[in-house]
Amino acid sequence: MPNKNKNQKKQQKKKTPPVKKKAGKSSPPMHKSMAYSMGVCNITNPFCEGSVGSRWPDDSYTKSVGWSTTNNPYDLLTDSNGNASRLIVADLGAPIANGTVAGVTATYTGSFGQLAAPPGNVARWRITSWGIRITSALTPMTASGMIRIRLNSPLLGASLASFNVTSPLADAVYDVPVSRVIGKDLFVIPAPLGTNARLFRDANRSMVINDWQNPGWQTINVAVTGGPASVNALVISTYVNYEFVFTDGDASTAFAQPPPANSPVLRNGSAGVVQKIGNFVEGTVQSIDRMYQSAAGRMLIGAGASYMFGPVGGTAAGMLMNGQRDVD
Repeated sequence: MPNKNKNQKKQQKKKTPPVKKKAGKSSPPMHKSMAYSMGVCNITNPFCEGSVGSRWPDDSYTKSVGWSTTNNPYDLLTDSNGNASRLIVADLGAPIANGTVAGVTATYTGSFGQLAAPPGNVARWRITSWGIRITSALTPMTASGMIRIRLNSPLLGASLASFNVTSPLADAVYDVPVSRVIGKDLFVIPAPLGTNARLFRDANRSMVINDWQNPGWQTINVAVTGGPASVNALVISTYVNYEFVFTDGDASTAFAQPPPANSPVLRNGSAGVVQKIGNFVEGTVQSIDRMYQSAAGRMLIGAGASYMFGPVGGTAAGMLMNGQRDVD
């Protein structure tokens, strides 16, 4: 009997040990990746639908209201020499100024005008994202001249009062023929100048060009040189997404919402996408939206959490990729 039991044991089939999976990079769950990409796009791309009413996800701990001015058109009319210049800056009401052009020098005097007047009971404000879209209603047979775009980061508007529209000495430079934007939009996206762009500003400020103080964003100068005389050469449409805090005790405070959750992951993702895409994009609103979301998605999957966000943000990004954290 003992020998029989021993033989039976030998004949028993050995259990196959479970196959261990090789360690490797894990892709984030699909819904996490999409939520991250859309979250970054909403606070970075001023032209997407999700940016309307968006607010910056930092540690402001302030109730506020998202307020957007979207697709406000403004015609750029050339003079008798076929030249024109406009200055667009980040401030309340989507400010724009008309310049007079002599040779290659644009001169700006007086005050900025507003394309979209904000509510009068705003006490403090900041901008989440902003940009312009440029197109032309001219035909290929009538279009001539060059579009000269210059981005700068001055502290005061006084340095922009007299401006060389062809100078290469700027933060960013983009020159294209006027015919290039016939049936094809050109998008210009100014970059935030560090944390200055994320400070709430006093609504009581000067809109006189010489006295204007930059709230922390690149400025845009759009000029046409050598174009057809006395025509609307370009249409400049502004997109600005604001965050408002109303005066104490004002009835509009009832609309204010608690701040979005503090999200270093989204903030750092936004900074990475701004750097990756740059200031100028040609295409359509839909194509630029896909570009932003694609750039955010590639960063999340391919760059690696620690590389993207540093040791602190990398921990949060790693949790996000493993499905342990929701995107706020």
